Amino acid sequence: MRKAYAKAAVAICAMVVLAGCGKENSGGGTKVAASFATPRDAVKTMTEALKAQDRDTFLACFVGTEPEMALAQVMFDFSREGGAFRDTMIDRHGQQAWEKFQDPAGGGARINLFGGKDPAVWLTTLSFEEEGDTATCADPEESEKLPLVRERGQWRVKAAALAPPKVDPQQLAGVMRRAAEVVRKYRKRLEEPGVDLAKLDKEMGREIFKALTTGE
Repeated sequence: MRKAYAKAAVAICAMVVLAGCGKENSGGGTKVAASFATPRDAVKTMTEALKAQDRDTFLACFVGTEPEMALAQVMFDFSREGGAFRDTMIDRHGQQAWEKFQDPAGGGARINLFGGKDPAVWLTTLSFEEEGDTATCADPEESEKLPLVRERGQWRVKAAALAPPKVDPQQLAGVMRRAAEVVRKYRKRLEEPGVDLAKLDKEMGREIFKALTTGE
């Protein structure tokens, strides 16, 4: 079961869009124009809100139980921490240092930028199927489909889909929260004078792995 939580957390991390700073809202990012008129609109709004770090709009894209919505919040928080890490790395050490950190050949940590895909391009690859007040979103590279539901004429993503079957969303949120704390810890380390980035990379990778595989 522990492996299941780690696998689910890694999958969520791979979805994360990292964003820079923008106009202030409750998420600290740029307010995006939201539309929930169609399933595609809902998924597009979700993606753009996460990229822009617009917490209120991102959470408005989901419907679910309290634990499921809490997982959506943690997903957003992880994205924000990752974005802050990237920005601090570039500000303090330059773009080249960030690209070296992201190089998997380094053998350490890596902050995944939307699975390495451009969000705008990724959205064009999705297909949707509607049946009454339910719909699914299919990614050609993924086996699982994202379920949506229409309530009062507005489409929302079912937050239950953030946790794979048999994986408790509350416990998964705890795993993701620990991973976010590791990213926050090492972001502060980036500001230390004379920090060894190669060493930091490997240490951070070990701690994130531990966060994703320890406890349930």
